[in-house]
Amino acid sequence: MMHKFKIMNYKSLKKFDMKKDPHRPLPIIKHVFWLAPLVTNSLKTKIEKVGFKDFKEPSLIIMQHQSEKDFGSIQKAMFPYVPVYVSATEEFIRGETFMKMVGTIPKIKWTRDIRLLLRMRRVIKKFKCSVAIFPEAKWSACGITEQFSEELGKTAKFLDCRVIVMQSFGNYLNNPFWQYNKFKNKKLVSKSIFHLVCTKEESQTLSSDEIQSRINKYMEYDEYKYQLDNHIEIKSDNHLQDVEGIIYKCPDCNSFGTWTSKGNTMKCKNCGLTYRMDNYGELHLEKGKTKFRTLSDLYRWEKEETKKEIYNDSYYYEDNCDLWQFINGHKGFIKIGQSHFIHDKTGLTLDGTLDNGEKIYIHKNPIDQESIHVAPMWNNKGPIINFSTNDDIFFLLPRNKKRGIWKIMHAVEAQYVKAKIEINDDRECT
Repeated sequence: MMHKFKIMNYKSLKKFDMKKDPHRPLPIIKHVFWLAPLVTNSLKTKIEKVGFKDFKEPSLIIMQHQSEKDFGSIQKAMFPYVPVYVSATEEFIRGETFMKMVGTIPKIKWTRDIRLLLRMRRVIKKFKCSVAIFPEAKWSACGITEQFSEELGKTAKFLDCRVIVMQSFGNYLNNPFWQYNKFKNKKLVSKSIFHLVCTKEESQTLSSDEIQSRINKYMEYDEYKYQLDNHIEIKSDNHLQDVEGIIYKCPDCNSFGTWTSKGNTMKCKNCGLTYRMDNYGELHLEKGKTKFRTLSDLYRWEKEETKKEIYNDSYYYEDNCDLWQFINGHKGFIKIGQSHFIHDKTGLTLDGTLDNGEKIYIHKNPIDQESIHVAPMWNNKGPIINFSTNDDIFFLLPRNKKRGIWKIMHAVEAQYVKAKIEINDDRECT
């Protein structure tokens, strides 16, 4: 990993301090979280606890990240207790002062930072509070488990505490993130099951691999399969509206970025392949050859296609981008210059010029980046690529290649897995 740049000296602008430890949560302020079930339409969410009685004991709580209803579900389940959340640093834009007062731990997505583990342990051991994390570090794109850290078992042993996983059903179906609140089924009653993975004592007696295996089991989900299996009807005229934000490859003609959507249908502009989604989440082939039963099946297929490109070295992406930097929760992001972004077999490279004339250069090898945060739309400005270091958060807005931005995330994840396998093979050979 290589970094070459100076942080711009903005007069009167104070950068977010990643080195400052979180405060002890203020009891009066943190009770505002009790409103989360109401705000997120989670009052009717069904809650089950398996293997334990209550949330009084400080625990590591691992959650799937399906939608904003996740927050309401955990707060309803934990009442009257409130966890300390590990949150993406840029989320402090929602209210930096408040989030600090409730003890929220900032984390820059997909960077490795020992400070996070030390702060989590401090909250559990000193503050006697549970810590809640979203290891997928992003909303689920298509209602299935996204890639997450394989180090959670080791984390549990380091924290020396009870581990619980929140398994949700229906939270994604209520509001797929790529539809940007255009579709919300308030009548859909979701369910969250909290599974005890291991007790505090077991966190020390079990191996990290055993703990990780249990976590993996409860982190698995497929919302469209759940909908079909349980014959859940969701009436809407916009089941597939804007789905081209996450579906980027056509299985009939293999063209890229040619999907378009309207209401309950999606169509490839190149070959005409057309799918329609019914009220039970099933895809119906209206024109074309290739049949997928659910959107999640199609999403898995395109992810595997990108993986093939990584393994045969045919994957390549580059574009000129506008460069934005997160300053703090009060100022948010500001545009600081332009950059050229390249993603190839050597990894991720950002090479640009700041508005003050300074140069910026960041390169990360495949083994340095387990995943990456992308979004098909950010603040109505277009798609973004979140490319950051341990201390700075940069958003890249592509100027030309804006379609199919989700492919970059799939490629980064495949590259990391490939690099890890190669390293392990090299170690075995030596």
